[in-house]
Amino acid sequence: MLKGVLAVGLLMVLTGLALRGWGYFVRHRALKVLPAASRVRSAHGVSLRIHDQGARLPGMAPGANRTRGDLALTDERLMVVCKRGVVVDLRLGSQGLTSARCPGPGKLVLEGEISRPTRGPGFFRIEAMLDDAPGWAEAVQVHVREETRGRYGSLVAGVGSLEPTRS
Repeated sequence: MLKGVLAVGLLMVLTGLALRGWGYFVRHRALKVLPAASRVRSAHGVSLRIHDQGARLPGMAPGANRTRGDLALTDERLMVVCKRGVVVDLRLGSQGLTSARCPGPGKLVLEGEISRPTRGPGFFRIEAMLDDAPGWAEAVQVHVREETRGRYGSLVAGVGSLEPTRS
């Protein structure tokens, strides 16, 4: 009886380690396409909350998803990956983000849309808990659409108003 309990316990621990290792492998394999020298910013093991509203992000269920992941920013790309794969890979010309802001201390919010030819646009929201969220919000502004910049209020909480601006 004791041998069976130990065998099951050991199997559970080994399975957990294998799944954790697989998640690490998937995240770091995806980030290998970005040369380390070209990265402006990167964050690893970040707590992410991803809201998928029809965007059909890879590996994400419709609605809210919680996971840990990595963010990487170069001069030309913004990439968010998790153990389920590449969630968002935005190139500088695509301009898929509609908003990048820091509504509170340590919280970066990225909102955007992905166009789908058959059904219209799908929307996503990524909330990341970072130590340097205001710095990330400033750095990501190059990926935000020109027509939506500044429409969603301040980049950083406590500076100006977080109410949407009227134009």
